[in-house]
Amino acid sequence: YYSVFQPRRLDAEEIRDAMLAITGELNRQLGGVPARPDMNLEAALQPRMIMGTFAPSYVPNAKPEQRNRRSVYAQKLRGHRDPFMTTFNQPSPDESCEQRDASNITPQVFTLFNGEESADRSLALADLIASQSHTHEDAVTLAFQLTFGRKPDKFELAASVAHLQRAIAEQEGVTPEPRVYPTTIKREANEENTGQPFEFTERLFEYEDYIHDLQPHEVDATTRGLSDLCLVLLNSNEFVYIY
Repeated sequence: YYSVFQPRRLDAEEIRDAMLAITGELNRQLGGVPARPDMNLEAALQPRMIMGTFAPSYVPNAKPEQRNRRSVYAQKLRGHRDPFMTTFNQPSPDESCEQRDASNITPQVFTLFNGEESADRSLALADLIASQSHTHEDAVTLAFQLTFGRKPDKFELAASVAHLQRAIAEQEGVTPEPRVYPTTIKREANEENTGQPFEFTERLFEYEDYIHDLQPHEVDATTRGLSDLCLVLLNSNEFVYIY
């Protein structure tokens, strides 16, 4: 009965939770108030209407331990989907879903390589590894153990160390810009009865006390180079698929 098993890609929630788990950021608390995870800022601040009036903008929880809970506890808002989760076939909360689609499409590659979620997780993973490693070989070995549950073979080790050295060299002399989070946003609309345009400013209260994830400008070139390697490992089939 178990002689054949078709490879299965992790669901959207499983990918997010797995990345948080290996970095040590996952909050495994059971129950409680729904969490508001980080979301792409452009998508999060898209205007939404509820019953003819503006709905509050989506703002993630201010504290990492609140927003980094398991995805099953993430707040669901009809008409407002997380682009990262949608790319990996998370069903829409607007309608019932008796079976998920399981696609393998190009935007998934771009999302994992270029998305803020995977970039933040790879940097957090690199920071964790850097604090526990003394050599490049140690760092690569620990990266494989955390992401794949195994040690690299000699060919993987040599190629990864070479890639890591190139990545560190590229990062030396680079000064990354800090990511800035808005505390207000200006909205434009038309009055329902008269059609007259008007503007108003919405305060984003959670961002006023927001504790951001580790950012590239806060770490050295070695950690940033290591995060490039971690990003490659998080994009591998061995991490994203179950065989």
